[in-house]
This record gives sequence, structure tokens and C-alpha cells, in this order.
Amino acid sequence: MKHYVAYALTLFVGVIITWGMLSPSDGGQPPFAHFDKVMHVMAFACLGFPLTATRTHPSRRIFVAGLAFGAVIELFQPHFGRTGDWIDLLADMAGLCLGIAFGRLAARVTGR
Repeated sequence: MKHYVAYALTLFVGVIITWGMLSPSDGGQPPFAHFDKVMHVMAFACLGFPLTATRTHPSRRIFVAGLAFGAVIELFQPHFGRTGDWIDLLADMAGLCLGIAFGRLAARVTGR
């Protein structure tokens, strides 16, 4: 994967995360318990993967930037009719760790 593709994917995922986490909730029942936390983990894993897989930036920098992004979203959610939750931030952190781990594995497998 070229570095410009990794940047584009990361930006795209960031926009989708922002839209999804700041859009008003429909108030419906989730399909299973802790669905919201699973979505946070998956979203932030997708955020951390591309740049790590191309070794465009150090993993530490990607983790800190992603965690700061998640924290800002949690702080702004009450202004958009949502509730900010520190457990969501922990799920974001877990997702970043997962995405970075898979990104490092992908970089190793592809010889980057």
C-alpha cells in the first residue's frame, strides 16, 4: 500500500468516525449488549491500521494522535445530543492497539 493511500484511508476513516459518533442517536435497541463498545474498537482499529502498515509514522505517534482524536470526540458528544463516556475512550484505546498490532504485522509480512 502506498503512503498516500494510507493517508487517504486514515482520513476517510476519521471522517466516518466523526460522523458516526457525533450524529444524533436513533435511540433504538442495539443488536447485542456492549455493541457500542465493539463498534468503537472496530472503528479505531481501522483508524490505526493504514499508517502503521506502511510505516509512514511511528506507532507511538499514531496511538497518541488517535487517542487524542477519540478524547475530543467524547468531549464534543454532549453538544450533539450524545453522551460522552470514558469507557468508550478505553474501547478506542483498545481498538488503536489492535489496529497498530495488525498494521505492524502486515508491515512485517509484506517486508516494509
